[in-house]
Amino acid sequence: MKMLPKSGQSLLVRTDFSDQAAWQLLAVEAEAENEDGCMAHLDMIDDPAFIDAAAPRLRAAVPTNEYGASVLFAADLRTLTEEGSPVIVIALGEDPTAFRCAVSELWAVGKTSTSQTWTGKLSPRTPGPPGSSVGSSKRDFSGTRTSCLG
Repeated sequence: MKMLPKSGQSLLVRTDFSDQAAWQLLAVEAEAENEDGCMAHLDMIDDPAFIDAAAPRLRAAVPTNEYGASVLFAADLRTLTEEGSPVIVIALGEDPTAFRCAVSELWAVGKTSTSQTWTGKLSPRTPGPPGSSVGSSKRDFSGTRTSCLG
């Protein structure tokens, strides 16, 4: 199995290759600064080796990286076609949690700590990928690099 690259930033991995224009738009939206000056810093992975890869396969493809991010983002067909572009957020720690987050809120995933609960815009109340936990998990994703100037 091909491994993902080591990075100090979170990765956004493309797993659907049906619409190049939608992927390009998602990549721009994912790192766009919001009205408060907040933005995510991501490395985009556009590699057909990860076509249709589910959360467990992507998690297994992450190399050991003690300074890397604690989450991995994935863009599947649902991400590229639904309003709000619900990106899959995959925890890389011991707890294999996965849920969806609107692309405009990716920056906030790194701001959430174990004392906060995933609710509202960060975890839409819609089904995530099989085996995912949506909307009620307490997790520490503080390793994800974000910027908020506001």
